[in-house]
Amino acid sequence: MKIKLLWVVIILSVLLVGVIFIVIYALRDDKFSVHEIDTEIKICDQKMNQEERYECFYNLGLIDPKMSTCDKIKIQAEKDYCYLAIAKTSTDPSICGRIITEGLGDPCYTFIAINKEDFSICEKTIDEGSKDYCYAYVNMAKRDISSCDQASEPDKETCYYTAAYIKGIKGNLSVCDKIDQQWKETCYIGVAAAKRDQSICDRIQDQTAKDDCYRYANQ
Repeated sequence: MKIKLLWVVIILSVLLVGVIFIVIYALRDDKFSVHEIDTEIKICDQKMNQEERYECFYNLGLIDPKMSTCDKIKIQAEKDYCYLAIAKTSTDPSICGRIITEGLGDPCYTFIAINKEDFSICEKTIDEGSKDYCYAYVNMAKRDISSCDQASEPDKETCYYTAAYIKGIKGNLSVCDKIDQQWKETCYIGVAAAKRDQSICDRIQDQTAKDDCYRYANQ
């Protein structure tokens, strides 16, 4: 399945990475102690590869989403990845105002806008392309997935996939029951990717689409 828009891939890949860590945090009976936070930061600091360090601090922000956790990180760019992770589940746009690293502010405001279902927050994004995608994602978060029926034919596949992914993280497979049969398989792929559940792919009849589903659900 072809996803035409780069921002669709960027936002959804970040969302997908976050699902596992949000579940882990939700299952914890207690919060990190100060000692545990300091230990986790030291573990991240010991990583030699910069991309791994960014990912480590991002994951820390997902597991312990508090500003005080991010504030303990010394390097600004690494701190910003932690702030971005907090924005994944937050409705407070002031978090994004702390981010200085170029390219992270717009995704931050997009996360907040989706969580609040508030178009006005999209106005805080800088890049015009980012602003357009922010509006699109908030629109999908606010509206029923069947609203993709109104999209132009070339854009329907992207609309159903993205909407199903966003709904799938917060909802369940029933979102696919509301749409025409023609697009149900695209919807199943989106939910399977969001939940990382390959069993959903077994509902798909077309073998090519099923193979795509298994691949997306396994990423």
